[in-house]
Amino acid sequence: MTLLSKMPIAACILTSFGTLLCGSSFAGAVVSQIYNGDLTLRTQAEVDAFGYREVTGNLFIQDDGNGHDDIVQLNGLRHLVSVGGTLSVRKNAALMDVDGLSALISVGEIHVVDNGALTGIDGLRRLTLAGWGLISENGALRNVDGLRGLATVKNLSIRENGALKNVDGLRALSTVEDLSLWGNDALENLDGLASLTAVESLSIVENRALTNLDGLRGLTSVGERLFVSENGAPADVDDLKRLTLLGNVTLGPSGVLTIEAPQKRTLAGASATGRTGKVVLSVKRRAAPGMLRVTRAGEETNIIEWESTPEVEYVLEYSSTMAPESWEYLAVRVGDGGRQSVKHRHAPGTSGFYRLVMLGVGGDGS
Repeated sequence: MTLLSKMPIAACILTSFGTLLCGSSFAGAVVSQIYNGDLTLRTQAEVDAFGYREVTGNLFIQDDGNGHDDIVQLNGLRHLVSVGGTLSVRKNAALMDVDGLSALISVGEIHVVDNGALTGIDGLRRLTLAGWGLISENGALRNVDGLRGLATVKNLSIRENGALKNVDGLRALSTVEDLSLWGNDALENLDGLASLTAVESLSIVENRALTNLDGLRGLTSVGERLFVSENGAPADVDDLKRLTLLGNVTLGPSGVLTIEAPQKRTLAGASATGRTGKVVLSVKRRAAPGMLRVTRAGEETNIIEWESTPEVEYVLEYSSTMAPESWEYLAVRVGDGGRQSVKHRHAPGTSGFYRLVMLGVGGDGS
């Protein structure tokens, strides 16, 4: 293995995974070494002695917690470019930043968990490739600006970071399979998600200072699940009106969801749970030109409303499971251009699904 005493300021490295990584932080004395397998660093001395640019397996940075030689900085990892498996920075009570990871470009997964003094993750600013990310239980973390290079990620969970006020560091993120924002008590807005257009699953739960989802205005597709519950009041998600593909929806006690259904689009089924809420639910054949709203009028009564089109026949149906054979007829209405309304009595404490079928709109309406 060759050691390079000097490397140009602009450089590219071909990793053992066949990925070409280019950057500008490799000037000076760099050890061109690859560590094959998993590696754990438990003391500051072990961090300082780290001399690798690539780890093919997992890299765990976790203080041994004995009160001696605590890990306080990661400068010994300043030449690290790639981790093939999981990079875990966990339970380092004295660690205030991850600036020593400033050369890092690619990881399989990244976990930053339970680092009580950590105030920022700016050291991850070059990171562009990550399959899964977990930022959790970092009580002093104020922002996630260090993730600003991430445009796509498979799963990202940001949980229980008590001082986190925004997710502005995610402004480059456009697609993610599973995004979870859970229990971040100081989180005030989601403006950093303005570029996000598509997710498979989105959970926004128990963020006590969050009063709206304005930052999700660009979201057009939720493939499997939207879960919004127990955020700051009012939990109003009217800004999701651009959604054209929607999976199951779960709303907590104060949830409100209103989505416009564009013509000739079919939305998947959605459900409202909890004691109150407004939900746009599925349409079977042709999407209603306005909105389908569901509101509670008591323990056992829902009111379903929509804006109608003249001469169009509407059939309202209900199901507790969405199984094909489970849909029950509730009512039929002929549109007059105004609002149509149907009351539905149900068993206390139950939840279910509604769908609106439009008939008489060109052909057989199928």
